[in-house]
Amino acid sequence: MRASKIHQTVLQKLRTRDRILDLGCGDGGLVNFLAKKASKKIVGLDIRSSGFKKAFKKAGESGSLGLVKCVKGDAHRAAQYFPDEKFDAVTMIYTLHHLEQPLSALRELRKILQPNGEVLVVDLVFNKD
Repeated sequence: MRASKIHQTVLQKLRTRDRILDLGCGDGGLVNFLAKKASKKIVGLDIRSSGFKKAFKKAGESGSLGLVKCVKGDAHRAAQYFPDEKFDAVTMIYTLHHLEQPLSALRELRKILQPNGEVLVVDLVFNKD
């Protein structure tokens, strides 16, 4: 599925959510798209900060720089980066299969997710063949 179609689908599903965290944000493609289209602050978390410069450049070009925040950190310890924050939704686009302990990371997300929050996952399906 193309990124633009995924981004549109995520926007439709999470349009009513205010605080959104994109786990595994990379260079901020989804973060920037949501910030621009939904006009709300979007937070990205990634284990590598190498894509953040590109994310902030895109945000500046689209006029949404003040709406984009990127945090360097490990999904398995996500709650430590947001001790006083709760999110209405968490997205994981092609991220889950990269995690060493996916169930542990999902449990960690419960700590920073509002009680009625959503986790939206798009990923690959692998089989033995």
